[in-house]
Amino acid sequence: MASPLLAVPLEIRRHIYGFCIPQKLTFDCSDDMYYQNRPVGWIEPLRHINESYDRYTSDDENFLDGVEYLHSEWKGKGKLSPLEEIEEICTEDSLVEKDGSDGSSMEDDLGLCGLESLQFPPSSSHMSSLPALLLLCRQINEEVEIMLYEGNTFTVDIHCQSQYYLERQFTKRNRERMRNIILVIRPIGVPYEPDSLMDPDIWDTVLGNLISLGVIIEQPEPPLLEWLEDSEKETTGNFLTFLRDRKREAVGQWMTWLLPIFEYLVRAVPKQTEIVVDVTEEEDTVQTLEFFQKGPFRFQRLPAADAISNKVEFAWESGSRESFYRDVVDEGPASCKDVINDSDYDYYYSD
Repeated sequence: MASPLLAVPLEIRRHIYGFCIPQKLTFDCSDDMYYQNRPVGWIEPLRHINESYDRYTSDDENFLDGVEYLHSEWKGKGKLSPLEEIEEICTEDSLVEKDGSDGSSMEDDLGLCGLESLQFPPSSSHMSSLPALLLLCRQINEEVEIMLYEGNTFTVDIHCQSQYYLERQFTKRNRERMRNIILVIRPIGVPYEPDSLMDPDIWDTVLGNLISLGVIIEQPEPPLLEWLEDSEKETTGNFLTFLRDRKREAVGQWMTWLLPIFEYLVRAVPKQTEIVVDVTEEEDTVQTLEFFQKGPFRFQRLPAADAISNKVEFAWESGSRESFYRDVVDEGPASCKDVINDSDYDYYYSD
């Protein structure tokens, strides 16, 4: 039976969905997304807590956690035993009296028979409407998922294995639905390894559908140990000249690694896609990145870069970025009630 909501025009349905799902938020795909952008006061469902238990966790420990949760949510009359007493009872050697005299368990002692079969949902004020929305019907589920991936920004660290974590976390179909991506380019090691480059098998379909692409470029770490070895070989010359030459060499190595990435991005994204690069405003940096001016790039601060330290600043002795960003107002972290990824699909929706 079709949901009555489908009788409403799609434009209005999408407006309604917007009140129930996260929109215009940024999620870090290189980290656990389950806990990101949760509202103040959000309570993790006991179901998810239990699913995250180590498989060797004992029944006693699971029961203790359940009792502690019930204790924290207790609103009935009467007085519940102090939490310390509950923990003492729960950590006894056996749930049943060893002498078997009355066969009572600690559930009976606490008046909580059958507790192991109970679920402790979070307060209704903190519950998300997203799972229920996804359960209405398959068409609504499809429409909501499209809005989820089109209406949020996803940050991906492309160094080493992080891009493969993106591949495992989202199906190909949902990666194709993404419209706003921020890439974090993180050079590590000198010379920089080729496995830091982007895998076309993962990125071709993602980049081909983007509306906006942000790139946060992190500064390469100067190879100080190598410079120290070189300095021991120097018998003449000025130290500042030596240091300046080594910096120039390091930037050259870094550019050799960086250029193929941007050449690939220009080929892979649609011509109308805007590529925003986050770099500093300092003159030497802009001169070093001068070749970018020939491509479809715009240099601008990306708010997502605030959480990433040590971004690209080729002048390692450069000062604070505060003066460059003083006109930007930080409104604090955004929040949402829920976000679904592919691992949640089977739980939220099934035929």
